[in-house]
Amino acid sequence: MRLSLFLAAGLASALLAGCAAAPPRDQIVRQIDPEMLVGLAPEALTARLGEPGLRRQEQTVEVWQYRSDTCVLDLYLDSADDADDTGRRVVYYEARRRSEGEVPPSLCLGEIMATAVQAPTG
Repeated sequence: MRLSLFLAAGLASALLAGCAAAPPRDQIVRQIDPEMLVGLAPEALTARLGEPGLRRQEQTVEVWQYRSDTCVLDLYLDSADDADDTGRRVVYYEARRRSEGEVPPSLCLGEIMATAVQAPTG
């Protein structure tokens, strides 16, 4: 009986330790506030995220689409409404999972930025 209790306690301890283990460092994705992109010009946007996977024109708005393995981030660029007409700027963003469901835009941007950093250049 004592042996059974000892084994059960050891098994429970091992299971709990496995649950408490931190994920591997390369699987941790920082959440990054996408509000930092609002107001950026195309050149600044490309410097931070690289070239978009897709660009499309929708009336007066240009949409830049970035993708990670799990999500899609759409950035909407429109001409400034101010008098000095400073050109296109990010005015809005949306994020979604590549499969069904929602994803926080901050998590999607973190994944995309992590992918952009890891992508080979040249």
